[in-house]
Amino acid sequence: MDRIRGIAWRACNGLHWLLLAAAYGRLVCKAFLHFSREWDFLAYHLPGALATYGLTSYTPEPRLVAVIEGFPPLPRVVAGALVLATGRSSAAGALNVCAFCGLVAGLLWLYGRRFSLRWLLTALLGVPLFVLHLSSGYVDLFAGCWLALALAALSGLETGSKRPLASALLFTAAMALAMLSKLQAWPVALPIAAAGLWRLLALVRSDRLSRSHALAVALLLLLAAGAWPVRNLIVYANPVYPVQFPLAPRLFPNAMVTPDSSPSNLPIWLEAKPRPVRFLASVTEWNRFRSGERYVWSLD
Repeated sequence: MDRIRGIAWRACNGLHWLLLAAAYGRLVCKAFLHFSREWDFLAYHLPGALATYGLTSYTPEPRLVAVIEGFPPLPRVVAGALVLATGRSSAAGALNVCAFCGLVAGLLWLYGRRFSLRWLLTALLGVPLFVLHLSSGYVDLFAGCWLALALAALSGLETGSKRPLASALLFTAAMALAMLSKLQAWPVALPIAAAGLWRLLALVRSDRLSRSHALAVALLLLLAAGAWPVRNLIVYANPVYPVQFPLAPRLFPNAMVTPDSSPSNLPIWLEAKPRPVRFLASVTEWNRFRSGERYVWSLD
C-alpha cells in the first residue's frame, strides 16, 4: 500500500510540474513572440531599449526623451540585449522573464531544499498582475523581482545565518539591480537598504561578521543605492530627473514630469479622497461594487 501511495504521489507531482511547465511555457513564448502594443512600451520602453544598442533612429518627443535619459537604465539594457540577440523587437517584452529567473535563482541559493519552487510557481499563477506583466514590456515586475530578492536576502543577515557575508553580497546586488530598474522603486528600496545596514551592525555585534567586511558591504550598499540618484544630481541637478522631487520641489526646479502633468485615471468618487483611502480602494477593488461597467484586468 505504501508503495502504491508513493507511486501515486510521484505521479501527482509529475503532473503538477507538467501543468506548470505548460502554463509558464506559454507565458514565456508570449513574452518573446507577442509584440506589445501598450502605450508606455511603444512610447519609451522600446525606443529606449533599441537606442541603447543603436538599433533605431527614432527620437520620441522631448518629454519622453527626458524620461529615457533620467530613468534608471537596466531595463533598457536588458530589453535591448534581447532584441539584439534574437533579431525580434517583440523579444523586448521578455525582460520580466529574465528578472523572474534571477529571483528564482536567488531564492534557491538562499533557501535550498527549504524552498518549494513548485508551490511558489503555482501561487503566482493566481496573481493576475504577475501573469499579465510577466509577458509584457512594462518594468514594474522587473523592479519588483529585485526588491523581492533583496527582502528575501535579509533573512540571510540574521545573526544565526550560516552564510552572512554571501547573503550580504546578494542583498547588495539585489538592491543595486532594484535601484537601476525603476525610479518609482526607490521609496521602497531605501527602507530595505536601511534594514540591511541595521542587520549588518547586528552581525558585527554578534561577531558573525568582521568589521572590515561589514564596512566594505555597507559602502557597496550605499554606492548601489546612491549611484543613479547622484548621477542625475550631477548631470541634471535633480536626483529624480525628470520627475518633480516630491519632498523639496523648489530645490530642483528643472522637472519635466509633475503629478499634475498627466490625466488622472481615478474613479470620480475617489478624486477627493486622501491617499490612504485611495490605496485601500485600489487593493480591495472597491470600484467593483460602485460601477456597472464590466471589470477587466489591465497592466495598469
